[in-house]
Amino acid sequence: LRLAAQCASDFIWEWDPASNRLDWLGAANEALGYPPGQFPGTLAAWRDCIHPDDRERVITAFGRHLERHDPYQEEYRVRRHDGVYCWWRDRGEMLWDANAKPVKMIGACSDITERKLLTETIATARAFADSRSGVLYSGGLAVGFKWVHLAAAVAASSEQGQYGGDSY
Repeated sequence: LRLAAQCASDFIWEWDPASNRLDWLGAANEALGYPPGQFPGTLAAWRDCIHPDDRERVITAFGRHLERHDPYQEEYRVRRHDGVYCWWRDRGEMLWDANAKPVKMIGACSDITERKLLTETIATARAFADSRSGVLYSGGLAVGFKWVHLAAAVAASSEQGQYGGDSY
């Protein structure tokens, strides 16, 4: 698993329910702003870094997977060691023994921060453009004013760093 984690852009994790040990493979420590091996290997530490607005939903989904074997797949914000939040897409699967007892759970997280920020930027630009829709006439050429504003809003937001990681 360690080699697979090094080759992938995902962070692979393994949870042992008997010991409650949570091992991260790959660059998860670095992604969370910790030196290698310094992020505490417990479910409690993972739970505590989940954004308070996302925590209950994520923990409930995790519990449903353990109780009813529902698929575990969530997108949520996690707090880095420096206090900045990033977005993760997390999915996992419990392995059960012949007596339906949990043996270990293996999963993977992907950092989807850039995708989330881009989606938010586009939504903001569209809302801005929709609020100012009209037609601009320039040199006899009619230009959709909505799309001029959309392009301007996207350009302005990226130049000003409005959607940087610390805006969450």
